[in-house]
Amino acid sequence: MKATLTTLTPVHIGNGTTYNKNIDFIQSENKIGIIDEKKVLNLIGTENINQWVSAIDKGGNEFINLLKQRGWNNELEHISSRICELKNTKTKSTQLKEQYRTAINGACIPGSSLKGAIKTCIFDYLTSDDDFINQRKIDDLKTWKDSKDFKTGNNIRKNEKWSDSKTDNKIFGKTANEKSTRFLKIGDIHFGNINTDIINIGILNKYYEKWDFKTGQQYYAESIPSGATANFQMKIDTILLVKNIEKYPSLWDSKKTEPFNNGVENLCEIINGSTISSLNFELATLENENIDESIKNKIISELKNLAYIIENRSENEIIIRIGANSGWRFTTAAWVLKLEEKMNDNQFNSLRSCIQKKDYSNMELWPKTRKISTDGQLFGFVKIKIHE
Repeated sequence: MKATLTTLTPVHIGNGTTYNKNIDFIQSENKIGIIDEKKVLNLIGTENINQWVSAIDKGGNEFINLLKQRGWNNELEHISSRICELKNTKTKSTQLKEQYRTAINGACIPGSSLKGAIKTCIFDYLTSDDDFINQRKIDDLKTWKDSKDFKTGNNIRKNEKWSDSKTDNKIFGKTANEKSTRFLKIGDIHFGNINTDIINIGILNKYYEKWDFKTGQQYYAESIPSGATANFQMKIDTILLVKNIEKYPSLWDSKKTEPFNNGVENLCEIINGSTISSLNFELATLENENIDESIKNKIISELKNLAYIIENRSENEIIIRIGANSGWRFTTAAWVLKLEEKMNDNQFNSLRSCIQKKDYSNMELWPKTRKISTDGQLFGFVKIKIHE
């Protein structure tokens, strides 16, 4: 079946490439040009490639000076593969994370990114079951590497780690063939030659009672802009699901397959329920926090608008958050907080020490950071309309 995705906020899904200012990209007022090596070589001459390398090694404005020496007159199109609009010209970040794209179809949201976000929502739904909440224990989230104590000969547990693998295997299956998500098939979402935006991202951090952006940790993110639309393929393979249930009934209990065998509207309801839960958490968490009023008002207004869109959606529409800067709540749905058995202080500190580089045990609110634009723009929210 066909589906249409519309971005409600900017979406950034990186391809792992980070560009450096005045080496890989050049900023000119509200425009950023991504360097095209062939165009640069045509300008400076292949015989002067050593000067180009030397300018890069020296850093600063040496590369720009070289271009000007060879006749460049500040026109970005003469040296760029593409030119993007910078949304906040007051910022001067020096690194840019590139948006995932394909050579033929341009800016793209991989189907795997959307499927992963949907899986999180299903995970949230299935872990809300009372039997799950009562049966799962904190130790189910821990793994150890056993080694021998040479003095006593006894096994001792070292390198304690925390993982949701046991829970994931319990809910979705241990192998790829057993995972219920195999019946959800999603194609890549291509936006063609859409003009991407460059947005300055900061880490909004709570330190004691005050929220502020971490200094020196801002960067540019190339993003698919809000309001962009693309069609793609999305399918629940009910035929394959039925065949598997008939052939291997022990692997496919009704709870495990429920999100996929009760129609598109049921799946939409599950996804939207998880999204609105996380939205409400963010609203409840941030409304009374000490954040710069202009940024806080923009965040709260956008969250409320998104909640309104969910409440007024049609039965075959999904609102979901995907991609970078989505935050802990949306990428995990905070399902671990549902367990009947609560973490004691030792377990909580063990978890934090495993995943944090520094000791933040004095912070009451955790996680205590949000990645947003430095003017308060949220990321990653999209609306999907499924066409039967």
